[in-house]
Amino acid sequence: MKEFTINACAGGSCWEYDVNCPPGWYGSGCYDVEHYLYQEATFYVNAKTLEKALELIDKKFKEYQGCKYSYTVHAVFYDPDSVEEKEAEDGVETEEVYEWEYGTPVEDDMPEEYSKEI
Repeated sequence: MKEFTINACAGGSCWEYDVNCPPGWYGSGCYDVEHYLYQEATFYVNAKTLEKALELIDKKFKEYQGCKYSYTVHAVFYDPDSVEEKEAEDGVETEEVYEWEYGTPVEDDMPEEYSKEI
């Protein structure tokens, strides 16, 4: 089993609904505004392979965004230069994301270092 530390970033969007929208126009998009954003995070993962670690990160990001922030994840990327890999401690047998640190979503273009899509 290996222990990975990986910086990842989700790109997504959320809708700002105009409360003054006429009732017949709800959901039309004419009064509502879609905001594109990204959210960075660092994940600490126990997994047998990098591919499995990335799969667990993708799942964790998509679960988290629905709980804490109300936005839709379009894609999750990672910074390949940030990947740290070492042997896990003896006795570790479960593949899991065991710790994470999420940043606050930012309304801007995703930083360039997140070049590989999960």
